[in-house]
Amino acid sequence: MTTSLPFTPSRWLGALLPLLGVALAQDAPRVVTLIPDQQQCIQAEQLVRLRVVFDRAMDPRSFSFCGGGESFPKTQGKPVWIDDRTIELPVELLPDRDYQIGLNSVTAKGFRSKEGVPLQPYAWSFATLPAVLPEPAAQQKRNEAARQRLLAAIDEHYSYRDRRVQDWAQLVGQHAAAMDTAPTDRAWVSAAMRMLAPTEDLHLGLRWGDRMFGIPSAPIDPMWDRTVIAAEVSLQATKTNAMWAMTKDGYGYLCLGSWGG
Repeated sequence: MTTSLPFTPSRWLGALLPLLGVALAQDAPRVVTLIPDQQQCIQAEQLVRLRVVFDRAMDPRSFSFCGGGESFPKTQGKPVWIDDRTIELPVELLPDRDYQIGLNSVTAKGFRSKEGVPLQPYAWSFATLPAVLPEPAAQQKRNEAARQRLLAAIDEHYSYRDRRVQDWAQLVGQHAAAMDTAPTDRAWVSAAMRMLAPTEDLHLGLRWGDRMFGIPSAPIDPMWDRTVIAAEVSLQATKTNAMWAMTKDGYGYLCLGSWGG
């Protein structure tokens, strides 16, 4: 989370920048389709084309698939725009892996609409199945028991249960088969998280062993754009997680990247 605080009220810092931030958020493109889908657990293949579809025409001259390490799939070529809304990335996926890809980031904003408005940073995650799967009947028993424990926990401990979802019976009915027939525990987690996704609750998560899984959600507008601020002032970095600047009319600006440290 980034918090921006002026030392004293400024006639442009307090009014102009928030309004620009709102305009950028309203005009920013959105992701409408992902293949594999968010939180999906799929069978690994030697060559896969990941696909992203946006809600509007994009600038085909640039893109930003962000990430690295073992959680980022090994690319097998350059991204290709299929049309002005659809881009594909050829990759190699390994079995029994969790993958995470960022579409844009705070510093990389290659995904832009045709009008030049960047996509808000979007986190994309999915997983692959292991090469050898557990015995189906035994796995289904584990899945059904886990689903019952999850629903009991929601009923007993989820404070926003009825505020976030109006008809839990219908929601569970839509996802019960996918959860019960999941081929592995990890695949069950993916199916369960897809069921919980309509809550859009950033505070709701599922623990599996020593790992936590959060609800996929729309990107949060940070209401802060470095390019807009840099057009007005010369930002200076400090030794800690902060930046500062002075306006032409003598007002101070402080940006705190974190309250820690």
